[in-house]
Amino acid sequence: MLSELYTQAEMLIFFDWCKENVEEFEESDCDESFHYYVDDIMIGGWAGDAQQYFLKDDDKTKALLQECFQKS
Repeated sequence: MLSELYTQAEMLIFFDWCKENVEEFEESDCDESFHYYVDDIMIGGWAGDAQQYFLKDDDKTKALLQECFQKS
């Protein structure tokens, strides 16, 4: 699972980077949670019930993570 490869701090850095650098980035307030989207594709968010960030395991998220952290 993609969320297991990154710390909570790294995920926060990633989502902040997306807010600043990805024009299509959108944040959706869902009661206790926040969902983050790029081009209408969910890339992750904040799970209020679990009190932690999560990453959606898909190609869009992986590409943005690679760009943000320059990881292969």
